Amino acid sequence: MAAALLLSCNNNKSIEQTYLESVENIREAWAPDRRVAVFEVDVARESGTWVVAGETSSHEAWEELMVLSNRVLPPGHRFKVNMLPDAELGDSVYAQVRISVANLRRNPGHTHELVDQVILGTRLKLMKRQGGWYYAQTPYGYLGWITGASIAIHDKAGIRDWKRSDLRQVKALVSFIRQKPDETSLVVNDATMGATVKLIDEGRRYSSVELPDGRRGYIPTAHLAEQVDASVWRAPDGNKIVETAMKLHGIPYLWGGNSTKGFDCSGFTQTVYRAHAYQLPRDASQQVNTGEEIQPDEDFGNLEPGDLIFFGPENRITHVGISLGGPQFIHASSYVEINSLREGDPDYAPDRRRTLRYVKRITDARE
Repeated sequence: MAAALLLSCNNNKSIEQTYLESVENIREAWAPDRRVAVFEVDVARESGTWVVAGETSSHEAWEELMVLSNRVLPPGHRFKVNMLPDAELGDSVYAQVRISVANLRRNPGHTHELVDQVILGTRLKLMKRQGGWYYAQTPYGYLGWITGASIAIHDKAGIRDWKRSDLRQVKALVSFIRQKPDETSLVVNDATMGATVKLIDEGRRYSSVELPDGRRGYIPTAHLAEQVDASVWRAPDGNKIVETAMKLHGIPYLWGGNSTKGFDCSGFTQTVYRAHAYQLPRDASQQVNTGEEIQPDEDFGNLEPGDLIFFGPENRITHVGISLGGPQFIHASSYVEINSLREGDPDYAPDRRRTLRYVKRITDARE
């Protein structure tokens, strides 16, 4: 009896180990980066029945898990892996940011880590809901929890109508949308650089615009730019990249910051490039995988304006900045500031020179 029980336990452990090893292979294939894909799966015995439970945002991973379960687990097992977006959301899995800057957090709750920010008009894909919070994915794939009060939720028809509208991008660092075309009028909403609004009527001094939640107001016409199709990425002019970056000099550092109210290092580079219709990934460790690698000359004379410069300890990228051409670069450190890689310069940063790892140049081809 004892021997049979031991054999059964060993067999169960073997099944579980085999299954979980295969699950890990599926995760590596379809959802290797938890920042941009959901994959949480476990297997356990419940009342004598094998139960596979969890969730994923990858349809390919979900299908492979189903095949794996039928192949490895005994008949009668239960498969309870939820495919995201959650069916509970129905067709309302589209949203747009309705305030100037919305926070994305690691977990639902204001006390949890700020992992990213999204700005007015940004389109999001909703994955699931927990109380007053939604787990959402940005256009560049990043995942985080956002409050329901920060977004306007749409169905497929609603988001389609918005995309077909005359959309304009805010080019001022900070602007205000007011109730009337008058700078003394009450503010409806503020807007940061890169925000998207719907143009209703263009005037000489003020234009009437609509926000994603239907509110309307007036913004200085000089603060609006034509909406550029970011689905066709082309390398922006490096000098224009630097020109935009220099306008942000002095803005304070904020962990997870991704707006002109506060930046972390990769939020800064992403915002600058996005202003020129090029979408970089969110984190420095992701951005380093874009562009063409440049081997710097000894005096850094071959670095061009707009090149991305990456730093970190060996085998790890933790910081990024934008080259001004030559040894100088601009980056979000304690604030957005300029430093040099050349010893002897008054703005020389020896710690950055010591941890310099890569220089990448954004090319014309979509990465």
